[in-house]
Amino acid sequence: AQHLGFSVSRTYEMFKEHTGQSPIDYLQRLRLKVARQKLLETDRPISEIAHECGFNSSQYFARSFRRFTGHSPTTFRQVNK
Repeated sequence: AQHLGFSVSRTYEMFKEHTGQSPIDYLQRLRLKVARQKLLETDRPISEIAHECGFNSSQYFARSFRRFTGHSPTTFRQVNK
């Protein structure tokens, strides 16, 4: 925000106007998209992928992933391999 010359709240508002999402929601979706690709392209453990993508716990990752895709990470991987 400082770099852009706007207040934090104004930067937040402009981001939401342009993307339709809050910065936090945008970042969460981006992390989940990366995780989805890693689940499809590797056989690495889900907990490892979760931590690589910025999730502090695999349980929180699994809940977020289910909301984003409609499937658990395990089911998503099985159905799409």
